[in-house]
Amino acid sequence: MMLSLEEARKKGIRACMERIGFEFCLKNQENACTSYSDEEDKVFCFVGIDDKAHYEPNPGKLVLSNVKGFPYSAGCNVYKANGEIEFVTL
Repeated sequence: MMLSLEEARKKGIRACMERIGFEFCLKNQENACTSYSDEEDKVFCFVGIDDKAHYEPNPGKLVLSNVKGFPYSAGCNVYKANGEIEFVTL
């Protein structure tokens, strides 16, 4: 059974959340980021979590910084052909 992009995305984001800790992700969802990319045979999914809120002096304004990554993150590939999940090292 071939997964659609949406099915693979949902499966991958959920798997990443479970890898980090589902309840932890929900508790810190205000400081979370999810993303995905559609590739020919798979969908790459990513979840990043920061458990500390950061004050933004200019809300709504994009500020780039040299801070790298999230303290907690997970990434995986979901293969469209069979739904298999492969976690990747970030």
